[in-house]
Amino acid sequence: MLNLYKSLSEKDRRRYAGIEATKLSHGGISYICEIFECDYSGVSRGQKELRTELDKDNKRQREEGGGRKSILLTREGLDEAFLEVIAESTAGSPMDETIKWTNLSRKELQTRLSEKGFVVDVDIVKQLLKKHHFRKRQAFKTLSGKVDVANRDEQFKNIEKLKEEYKKEGNPVLSMDVKKEFLGNLYREGKLYTQEIIKVKDHDFPSYAEGKIVPHGNTLAKNKNKI
Repeated sequence: MLNLYKSLSEKDRRRYAGIEATKLSHGGISYICEIFECDYSGVSRGQKELRTELDKDNKRQREEGGGRKSILLTREGLDEAFLEVIAESTAGSPMDETIKWTNLSRKELQTRLSEKGFVVDVDIVKQLLKKHHFRKRQAFKTLSGKVDVANRDEQFKNIEKLKEEYKKEGNPVLSMDVKKEFLGNLYREGKLYTQEIIKVKDHDFPSYAEGKIVPHGNTLAKNKNKI
């Protein structure tokens, strides 16, 4: 390193020292100054010169709009072929005619376009979807995991009946979101006084549980005076 440093011109020495100092991060300049027997300000100047050159290289080298044009602008008939391919697989929003959906994947659209003579990649298909206002559709959590639960409707009707009876008697009706706890020697947090080592399972999977408990009743009674 020292021999290479001495063989360089003054300008290249600064920059070479700056490169080596940058590699070492904190305290790098002081260390390089000691190795190369050079001035601290010279190494620092070399680093600044390198950053300036890097900034120049990162700037745009051509005017806005230069370079190769997108296939969307140059391929005649591509838009028409895309709309034809997607026509039978399109649904729209009744509230906004500019919003549309399709059940075709980008890969399927790519394949169908190639069958019409337009060989494009998936990224071009993505651009076509955006250009023609096709949106991704969000999934909504509306399906129940237990659809065929016996007496489900009767259960809620009974709750509604009890609510009305309580209201007529002047009693408060509370909606409580309680936490379900698994029973058994499962993973737990917290500490307690004991002479023995407490060993529990490392996870609280439902399959490890001996049952499930839903705290209620006593909790409501304890807080009755606070309501």
